[in-house]
Amino acid sequence: MGTGCPGQIEFANGPTDSYWGGMRATMGHHDPFNLKYMAIGNEDCRKPNYLGNYNAFYKAIKDKYPSMTLIANCDLTPQHGSTDVWDFHIYTSSEDLVKKVHMWDNYDRTAAKVFNSEYAVTSDAGNGNLRAAVAEAAWMTGLESNSDVVVMASYAPLFVNINDRRWNPDAIVFNGSQSYGTPSYWTQVLFSVNAGTFRHASSLTSLGNDLTVAASATSSYVANSTQIILKISNWGDAVDLHVSLDNMPEGVTVGSASHGVLTGDPNAENSLDNGQAVIPVWSNIIDPDAQFIEPLPAWSVNVIRVILSV
Repeated sequence: MGTGCPGQIEFANGPTDSYWGGMRATMGHHDPFNLKYMAIGNEDCRKPNYLGNYNAFYKAIKDKYPSMTLIANCDLTPQHGSTDVWDFHIYTSSEDLVKKVHMWDNYDRTAAKVFNSEYAVTSDAGNGNLRAAVAEAAWMTGLESNSDVVVMASYAPLFVNINDRRWNPDAIVFNGSQSYGTPSYWTQVLFSVNAGTFRHASSLTSLGNDLTVAASATSSYVANSTQIILKISNWGDAVDLHVSLDNMPEGVTVGSASHGVLTGDPNAENSLDNGQAVIPVWSNIIDPDAQFIEPLPAWSVNVIRVILSV
């Protein structure tokens, strides 16, 4: 530990005149990798020696690299372990994941930050179906709405060779010559390319459907416009979404809006034969205003982008 772990960090981040940084340079990577995060262990919190080992690693790393963010396998603060960020994993059914959407709403804002490094619907997902993707989208709206405490998140696992499937489902499936993304993959795409810079408060009134929503905004320097992005998971039957954009500054109006949707039969899956059975489809919203109505299909992941004219 005294030389191994700090030496690995020096290999990643050290200058070229250091021993390990110089070795990195001789291997073809002159510039540092700028490593900022390290996890100590993986799913080890219930093991009897984890706390003691964690504290030893924490001290050795922080003594030499005080700015390194260290990730524990759980919140160790109550057990007298310093915690910068702690790692949370969840694999469950689609229904259970939807029920847990508001899990982080009442999390102590003064406590250690959270990295949800592994999450997925696994028990009723087939080989990666739409039902799982809609539930995961719901979960992600909860993460996004609590991004002040859940600072990072990642779906898992990412890849699987269809001829050597050891886990199910995975986001991207391939063989020797083909590949496709599951509906869960496309949900990740929809959320990742529609991330806002600021989070807006949002509320949703449902008349029976298990709808979840997150709202965010991103500034665009093209044509002096601002975008409001709504992400909605519709876990159930088709419904009309009544959108009301409140408290807009004087002189700001809605210029245009578009709707991206991932929908179909809840059991629908993509495959090597048809990799685009369930993919996002975009369309323009006709005559949007500060209040407008947009239909949400049954079992759907939705992204609505509203362009404001300033």
